[in-house]
Amino acid sequence: MDYAGEPMNLEDLAVKVGTTPTTISGHLRYLGDNYRPGKSGLGLVETVPYDHNRRKKVFCLTPKGRGLIRQLDLILRKA
Repeated sequence: MDYAGEPMNLEDLAVKVGTTPTTISGHLRYLGDNYRPGKSGLGLVETVPYDHNRRKKVFCLTPKGRGLIRQLDLILRKA
């Protein structure tokens, strides 16, 4: 899940952000659809199966997430 929208697994994303997979996992739940029982997430990230290993998951931006990135990019370019 980089700015180009490429899916990333939990471990790679944690390294890129500079934190632990446990911390990233919590953030991804909030950014996804289901934060916790009774509380929806933001719907910016989705989990998809990893082609090479069914036990692993990869995360990618949803259309809503890509739209937010485009909006933020425009705002930052104007700043």
